[in-house]
Amino acid sequence: MTGLITVQFWNDLICPMCPIGNVKLNEAIERFVHKDKVEIVYRSFRLRPGVPPHTVNEYLERNHGKGTNVPAILAQVEQMGADAGLVYKMAKTLAGDTLDAHRVVQFAKPAGLQRETVERLYEAHFAEEANIFDRGTLVRLAGEVGLDQNAVASMLAGDSLKKEVEADEKAVKQMGIGGVPFFLINDTIPVRGIQTPEHFLSVFDQAWNAHDEQPQTV
Repeated sequence: MTGLITVQFWNDLICPMCPIGNVKLNEAIERFVHKDKVEIVYRSFRLRPGVPPHTVNEYLERNHGKGTNVPAILAQVEQMGADAGLVYKMAKTLAGDTLDAHRVVQFAKPAGLQRETVERLYEAHFAEEANIFDRGTLVRLAGEVGLDQNAVASMLAGDSLKKEVEADEKAVKQMGIGGVPFFLINDTIPVRGIQTPEHFLSVFDQAWNAHDEQPQTV
């Protein structure tokens, strides 16, 4: 018996709520008595599939209408990030189809570097004003977390891992989920949106106890 708890985490690299959800999740894992038995699998979800990169101002005005107080919205999001210990510089961020960024995260999975890759992309996008829609930037960031830059560049030049991204999106939409962050623990317990570490801990306990109650084969 491994007692492994698997957390599938659907996220988008440009979703400001997702890094906050990631912080809460990881805080809960650190506090969980069986933390060495918890695995996170990062799943792809694109908020703007098929949409070319555009400024956050354009994004907010398209969604909320002309005359929207964009600076006030961005300041509120930045404060939410700060409350979670994150640095957000929202004014120069871009929105759009994050397919390539998700392909890099998919590429990182066999190397066991998904978490490092996701967190580096979050940091680059939200704190460093980096353009994660640019393939050269993605290759550089991938190298910083230990991935082979030449291999990543070769992957991005073709269509590799596009189907994996789309499969993640199809799977979550079949569950009726239309937004992120979204977490699924042990394929059975859904957790929607940003939750407290305490909420995650209660879910971990539930999943652990359910696993212990299952008949074990010899």
